Amino acid sequence: MAFAPLSILPRDTSQRVEEHTAWHGRGIRAVGFIASRSFGALWAGIGLAHLVIFLVALFAGLLYSVVNPPITSLMIERHIAYHVRIHLVRFIPLSQIPKSVQTMFVRVENRTFYTNPGIDIAAIKYAWELDRRLGYWALGGSTITQQLTRSLLLSTNKSFGRKYVEALMSLTINLVMSKQRQLELYLNYIEWGKGIFGIQTAAYAQYGKPLSQLTTDQIIRLAVIISSPWRYNVNDFFSNKGMVERYHLLWSIQ
Repeated sequence: MAFAPLSILPRDTSQRVEEHTAWHGRGIRAVGFIASRSFGALWAGIGLAHLVIFLVALFAGLLYSVVNPPITSLMIERHIAYHVRIHLVRFIPLSQIPKSVQTMFVRVENRTFYTNPGIDIAAIKYAWELDRRLGYWALGGSTITQQLTRSLLLSTNKSFGRKYVEALMSLTINLVMSKQRQLELYLNYIEWGKGIFGIQTAAYAQYGKPLSQLTTDQIIRLAVIISSPWRYNVNDFFSNKGMVERYHLLWSIQ
């Protein structure tokens, strides 16, 4: 006769053990069911969030391919958070911006602009490694498309979450918006100072005249300050070594 451990226990004890074992099994199954449902809900939420990001970027990309934005998220942020008066954007078509100026901005801001899909993995990797060595966020590795996306739809908040959303949106916008239109919007909507957006607006704000009347040196100075438009203007950036190097770099590629 096989040995049955429960047979040597009192009847009520044996019954309690069996009941406990049954409840334990049901508890494990319940935990597994809840966990599986939770993971399922989590993945569904992640998928939904990605779909919303894609649809927002798709709609914005298609809309702004043919319509100039009346206002941007960065303008709203600057006005609400910092009480900055936003200057009226003096939109200038890309056809009226000299090719030399277009080339200069592409070469200094994003050399792979015309060939990348909206993001530049090599630039992001380089920026990540440099920031890790420095211990703070010095570079972002953003393409012109990403800078445009951030200005139009996002914020200046420096976080991995925002950077991730920015990358997804940039990839989507690049699918539906031509590079020429991206560059046109970029030059007309990026920040050039407190409340100053766009190169034509900056030309009037800094020099009191349109872009067409600026000298090469004046245009280069405008290109220099977009890396830190709230801290410097076209006359005082020489106190910053990095911006002086940027100034000489821009002269060297003329």
